[in-house]
Amino acid sequence: MTEVPPGGSPVDALRPGSRVREWRIERFLARGAFGQVFAATRDSWQDEPSRALKVFDPILSGAARSALVGEFDLLRSIRHPHLLAGEDAFDIDEGPLAGCVVFVLERAEVDLATVLAREGPLPAGQVADVGAQLAEGLAALHEVGHLHGDVKPANALRADGLWKLGDFGVSAALDGSYARPIGATLDYRPPEVAAGEGRVHRSADIWALGTTLWVVASGQHPFVGADATVRHAAVLRGDRNPAPDVALALRDLIDRRLLVADPHRRATAAEAAEELRALARVVAAPGDGPEAAPAPPSPAPLGAAPVPGTTRPAPAGGASSPGWARPDAATVGDRTAVAPAPATTPAPPPDPPHDVVAAPAAGAEPAPAPVAPGRVAAAVAGGAVAGAVAAEVASLVATVTPGGLAARRIVHLVLTTALLGAAALLGRRVAAAPGVRIVAAAVAVAVAALVTAYLFLGP
Repeated sequence: MTEVPPGGSPVDALRPGSRVREWRIERFLARGAFGQVFAATRDSWQDEPSRALKVFDPILSGAARSALVGEFDLLRSIRHPHLLAGEDAFDIDEGPLAGCVVFVLERAEVDLATVLAREGPLPAGQVADVGAQLAEGLAALHEVGHLHGDVKPANALRADGLWKLGDFGVSAALDGSYARPIGATLDYRPPEVAAGEGRVHRSADIWALGTTLWVVASGQHPFVGADATVRHAAVLRGDRNPAPDVALALRDLIDRRLLVADPHRRATAAEAAEELRALARVVAAPGDGPEAAPAPPSPAPLGAAPVPGTTRPAPAGGASSPGWARPDAATVGDRTAVAPAPATTPAPPPDPPHDVVAAPAAGAEPAPAPVAPGRVAAAVAGGAVAGAVAAEVASLVATVTPGGLAARRIVHLVLTTALLGAAALLGRRVAAAPGVRIVAAAVAVAVAALVTAYLFLGP
């Protein structure tokens, strides 16, 4: 412990190596409105992982202490993969930290606000995957009758490879579908809060989730304004910020299902989880433009080292999938090195099956389909029969035609031509290939000519 300045909190004096009961402070993690969070380890004969120690400033108000008790009871009672777990809580009665309340929590590796600050806006597939996990946590929280009340990037934490909601300091019990939260970060408040009724629908968490995902995907708030107060006024007017670099499918889902002014028309947490999970599977992950594209198969956690030999992260599938990592990044301490991907030679594509004909390229003439020899033989035989029949029928008709030989020849010629034309039309149904039809027609004409010569040109 170090000396506390006048008017300061004794929590400000905690340093690496300081002790809080059986816990030894390792390093500072974060500062909140009512205290600080430290990484700490416990004196034990077992090899225990470090925990997060949330040490609150001294609290004199009984109501404030009751609120803390309620927050921890919620942390300890709800066990869900996408909600941060609470393990222990105690208060300190003596010493420099007298009056402080301490929570022992599952330790998170990083929060979403830090990832955004380090890496910039995330690709749509990653945003949808993280959003699906947070929505699943909200669904579990709503199911047991609680509103989170302060969903935002700083309260989305990655622990054990999963994205989880933490900080239940303003959580409130639901009375049906409504709650009276203590307060929420202004940038993430839905428009109905301005009505001043004190009660909000549980879908206020869905609005905050939509705002969170928009911020993470675009790097800016979804509503126009230089500060939180101006932006909240823009929320009430519906004055939106464009985000052309966000994939169209993600923008549509957020606008249509999450950032809806009417609280009763927003998706439920379970519906949001399902739709975001589906979107994560179909939206391209790294470096997309506004359009959707097929997604890679599986992700690496945000901020985690990649699998050797990989060059890009991929979207997750399943409820317990982790978050996302920068491509080819190996993290050591607080420094990140980007490793080049090894050169690889793509494998040649497999030979297509013999009975598959490739589709022609756009604007190219289609290649003629191969024709079986049996079909050609059948066409030749059919043409011969058609020619003979046509000539014979025409001869019979010409025989009974009045007039001399010249008249009968004219009748024979006209009728033979008509019958051969009819045979050609029927041949289109028998053989679709142009070459086969030409062969059949030529054979028919030749046979008809021979039959005609035999009938009319002989002695």
